Amino acid sequence: MDSVKLFGEERPEPVIAHLKAGPISLKFQDGELRYLCVGQKEIIRRVYFAVRDSLWDTAMPAFDKLEIEDNGSSFRVTMSALCKTERADFSWSGEIVGSEDGVISFSVDGMVNSTFKSPRIGINVLYGAESMGFWQDFELIHHDGSTTQGRFPRYIQNSLLSPSFKSLTYVTPLEMKVSTEFEGCECGMEDQRNFCDSSFKAFSSLVYAYPDLQAGQRANQTVKISVENPRAIPSRETDTYRIIVSSSIFGSHVPKLLETEPSTDTPVFNSLSGMPFGSYNGELLRWFFNPSLHQPDDDTFIENTSSIIDQVGTARKIAPGAQMRINPKTALRLEPVTFDSPYPRPGPDPRNNGLFAAMWAALVWKYATEAGVEELVFKRRDGYWGLIHELMKPYEGWTAHTAALLPDPCRQLQALALINEDSKCLMLINTSVEIITARLWRGFLSGPVRMTRVNADTDPEGELAWETVDPMPDIRLGPLEVCMITGGTAP
Repeated sequence: MDSVKLFGEERPEPVIAHLKAGPISLKFQDGELRYLCVGQKEIIRRVYFAVRDSLWDTAMPAFDKLEIEDNGSSFRVTMSALCKTERADFSWSGEIVGSEDGVISFSVDGMVNSTFKSPRIGINVLYGAESMGFWQDFELIHHDGSTTQGRFPRYIQNSLLSPSFKSLTYVTPLEMKVSTEFEGCECGMEDQRNFCDSSFKAFSSLVYAYPDLQAGQRANQTVKISVENPRAIPSRETDTYRIIVSSSIFGSHVPKLLETEPSTDTPVFNSLSGMPFGSYNGELLRWFFNPSLHQPDDDTFIENTSSIIDQVGTARKIAPGAQMRINPKTALRLEPVTFDSPYPRPGPDPRNNGLFAAMWAALVWKYATEAGVEELVFKRRDGYWGLIHELMKPYEGWTAHTAALLPDPCRQLQALALINEDSKCLMLINTSVEIITARLWRGFLSGPVRMTRVNADTDPEGELAWETVDPMPDIRLGPLEVCMITGGTAP
């Protein structure tokens, strides 16, 4: 793998393990548990320990110990790390144990190495917004033994879903019971879609006297996740994905691409999310999209793009007549899309120069289109990013159609289907560093088609090259590749 082409810099091979705890399968990376699933059902998006500094930035861990014991249907991970920046100095050791009976415990023992200010340090549990489905009920048990019933909301909630609880349990339609229990800490839950994450976060705090942490202070905590009656649609391992294109998505058209943000006085999204529905009467609504306010890793950047759908849906309820404009970027300032940021993490980000940025820009375009955004602001850049900008420009106003992927959920492939009169277009996005195959089902595109690719073989300083193929083949996609296929009189 050429990490310079993919990510714009030399990278060491990441430590990734695909582990199981009985019926639960998951991905372990960077000291975190990600994508905890039973069959095809994602039960929890992520479990991780985070150290926040005085500015709410996350001090990323540098591991000096990371040992993984994989026993097939159970596992044990032991690790220790230092989280040190100019505003934080904290060390911790952790143990994660997954058992065959579907129970996972994540324990941390932490120490403040030098005095610093922090609003929160603790284990976080993310519940994916797509998996919770905006209908999923849950029950909270509080520290006094009382219970509260709740539901993950459809529209973005500005206030806390709960200020304090010790355990959360929900039951799926197939009657699988999923429980998360916190020990040795205070915890609450917030709607992370306010901050461009695609999840609901159960956050916890080690027992310290915040915000002033004193050198030598120690604390520990444990989060336990358990599954009862593990019933779900079985998962299926594959590197070939089927794409089924069906009906148009109501109100969804390719947005107009702007290279600079017009000087307007309209509010940003976060300042509106707590307003009553129907209360905004302006003609234009714009906001910035920052994928990295909480975590800077590749998986976070990719998974958070889907939150555009929920942000736009909520904004339309607040401002039914407003035109939607998103300025996706990594800093809350008036600049177009880029990963560069003076806060929370100083730029420039090398991923801007790799295929990763091109893939991410295509994902933003896909979700902005499906959400019905009228205007999308991108900064014109050279290299792979510029090729994606060139690729998107001719399709302004085209209608988006549903492009379902099988098997579902599909984390490696995303697709966008577009139609304009007698022309059709299909964009395929490989969000992984693996080679995968896409197979179009039921003839959305037939006969001769034109195809262009942005991948590791593409000259980032060259021009897009189109080829004509007939019949429509299975499409083999390289790491982080974006492929555009057109038929009819498409550009």
